[in-house]
Amino acid sequence: GQVYAEEKDYEQAVSYFDQSLAVFSGAEGYDRVRTATKISLADVWLGTGQLREADSLLYDALAVAQKEEDWVLHSAALFYKGKLLERMNDLDSAYLFYEQALAEAQSVEVWTSVKEFALKLSDLAREMG
Repeated sequence: GQVYAEEKDYEQAVSYFDQSLAVFSGAEGYDRVRTATKISLADVWLGTGQLREADSLLYDALAVAQKEEDWVLHSAALFYKGKLLERMNDLDSAYLFYEQALAEAQSVEVWTSVKEFALKLSDLAREMG
């Protein structure tokens, strides 16, 4: 699904992500896989303008990641929630989510994400004036 999402073949990406969620639904011990898949699928929905679907998936992902204390996935979900809010033109809320994503990513040393989060936060701050 991720490969198709990166190629912007959203129909195929959704198909694979849905299959993944179906395979792991209810399976014991796969919360992290389901959560990561929901975050990736939410990003696809953001790309296609399906904001309500993205929001629902991110809500679930944030709840599970927090419950499981998976701060890596939690910071990623916060970042995509920021993207969603930015798309909805709620820039103040988007900024807060980006800021929180960056803080969490730094605290758990998710250095691959820190640069992306920091750049997004900086871009949005410039846009907000």
